[in-house]
Amino acid sequence: MIYLVRHGETNWNRLKMWQGNSDIPLNEFGCRQAEATAKVFENCVIDAVYSSPLSRAYETAEIIANSLNLELTVIDNLREGKIELWNGKKTEEVLSKFKNEFEKWQTDPYAEINGLESLAEVQLRAVKTFKKIVARHREDSNIVIVTHALWLKTLICWLLKMPVTENKRFKIDNASINKVMFDGKEFYLVSLNETWHLKVLDESQRLSGGVKYGES
Repeated sequence: MIYLVRHGETNWNRLKMWQGNSDIPLNEFGCRQAEATAKVFENCVIDAVYSSPLSRAYETAEIIANSLNLELTVIDNLREGKIELWNGKKTEEVLSKFKNEFEKWQTDPYAEINGLESLAEVQLRAVKTFKKIVARHREDSNIVIVTHALWLKTLICWLLKMPVTENKRFKIDNASINKVMFDGKEFYLVSLNETWHLKVLDESQRLSGGVKYGES
């Protein structure tokens, strides 16, 4: 089984600001989310834990790996999509100042816009990296991959054979778990956006709603 985990909450997530490849650490609640996620794997035989190098993912993965007494492997191409054009901005501000660019980026997977990695580019990077990680292990291995919302959304679109521009049709919450099975030939999405393990946390502190672009 391949467990795809989104990082825990950051202050920018809480403020609904775009993060992209900005290096923003977990906040206190995000650390608690990571600890709750780690408990899910305590009774599982996990063979490896992989992480994006960005702090919010690395810190989440480190908590998981430490709980399993496993060494953490960092892979650069697990990092989030590059969206320097509007890093640190809320979606309302992006739509106000970059409406045309946003609409083009959201609807054209091959959009060439300075300061942005296209959806197709993010997806190609995600799929290649995912396949390389899986190829390192036996079919019956259990792997945890900790990464980011847009990265995960583009990969899941590929798994489901959906257009990548349809990634907004489903949610990937902070510290959620998404399960993928591989039979040696095909990948199967077993579960999407599992958050049951986070119910132990204070509900009043949880982010309401699902992931939006500005919460990557």
